[in-house]
Amino acid sequence: MRAHWKRILFILKDRHKKNFWTIIIEVSKLIWLKGEFPIYYFARFFYKKGMPFPRDYMNFKEYRSIIYSKKLFRQTTADLLKNKISFALLCEQKSLPAPKTIGYNIFNSFFNGKSIVPTSSFDEFKIYVKNLLKISDTEQVFVKASESKGGKGVYMISPNTRDEELEDIWNNVKNGAYIFQEALQQHESVNEIYPNSINTVRIETYLKPSGNVEILGGYMRFGSGKSYVDNVSSGGFFVPWDIKTGKLREHGYTALIYGSDFITHHPTTGLRISNYKIPFFFEAVNLCKEFAKHIPNRIIGWDVAITPSGPLIIEGNHDAAIIAGEYSYEGFKKHPAFKEILASI
Repeated sequence: MRAHWKRILFILKDRHKKNFWTIIIEVSKLIWLKGEFPIYYFARFFYKKGMPFPRDYMNFKEYRSIIYSKKLFRQTTADLLKNKISFALLCEQKSLPAPKTIGYNIFNSFFNGKSIVPTSSFDEFKIYVKNLLKISDTEQVFVKASESKGGKGVYMISPNTRDEELEDIWNNVKNGAYIFQEALQQHESVNEIYPNSINTVRIETYLKPSGNVEILGGYMRFGSGKSYVDNVSSGGFFVPWDIKTGKLREHGYTALIYGSDFITHHPTTGLRISNYKIPFFFEAVNLCKEFAKHIPNRIIGWDVAITPSGPLIIEGNHDAAIIAGEYSYEGFKKHPAFKEILASI
């Protein structure tokens, strides 16, 4: 409830909101067109100057009917995507480009490649981590909870990690399932915008009944402050891209709980992000199309890292937040696949 009031306060104090009567007229039109009060009009910043009247955008009812459709989202493939260990092993088996996995654990069963490593105490965990860092091609290793979301349950270890930090990680890791992956080297131009996190490109795919794959939409996420994750729920922000050019659009968005300002320059580095051309964008699009054929969930949101040598798939999301990706297409009702998606629910 407190968070809701905070959002309302941001809207009321927003100096860039549309004229009061314009908002009343647009909200009234949406109630007439959609048959419900358009909460999304405010949550998705359509109340701001410069934002279009969202006739061609999904309302929450349409969005929910898609993401909760059992015909579009299958539990078996959803489980495969949710479990980072299973997904990594699939990528390894199929030789699909993804971060290099050097270890994982399921409670007290720790694995190093194909070997089981006895690890039942903190001292043994320190040895396990030390050996992983020895075989790693990078100085940093990410430790991720196998079914984590929103950047939660993610840790970074290196030769400089203090014992107190490592013990905190151990206390979490021993009670769950975690994957250990080499840190990625980010493309230089992406690094210039924000170097503290891997800033991922979200690409949403739709697998048609014919077996062909179409791109729905997407965006690029950036971390902020000193965060080493780029998730919007952790204080980052996202910027829609243009499918025709591979460039970022004119401004980015953060979650309303963090503020209502449009973002044109990175708040930490000050670099301009609008019109930024994403390196290897079209290679990333083709890579996501290929991945989508291996995991037949009809709609998947792929998180792609851009490295100096090309794109890598970090993970696939069965519950892709396609309302954010919709900005890139300026409303999914303009998308030729949208009617087909609604008809197949």
